Amino acid sequence: MIHQAATNPRARWALGLGIASLVLIYPFGIILGPLALLFGMSVVRRMNRSGTLTGAGQARAGAILGGVVIALYLLAVLGELVAILLFGEPIGAPP
Repeated sequence: MIHQAATNPRARWALGLGIASLVLIYPFGIILGPLALLFGMSVVRRMNRSGTLTGAGQARAGAILGGVVIALYLLAVLGELVAILLFGEPIGAPP
C-alpha cells in the first residue's frame, strides 16, 4: 500500500475561503478575499519550510482567488473615483 502525505487542513481552508469569496463577492467578498489570500500565502510558506504535508496547490488556488476578488474590488473603487472625478458624482443605480 502506498502511503500518501496528509493534506494540510489550512490549505483546504484557503481554497474554501477563496471559492466563498468569489461566490459571495458582493456581501462578503471584501472580508473573505483578503482572508483567503493571507491563509493561502501562509500555508504555502509553511509547506515550503516543513515539506511534510501536501496541499500547496489548494493553498495557491485559494490565494489566487482571494487576489482576484481583491483586484475586482479595487477596480470597482477605481471606477467610482474616475466617475467622481469626471462627472462629479458616483455611479448611480439604474432607475
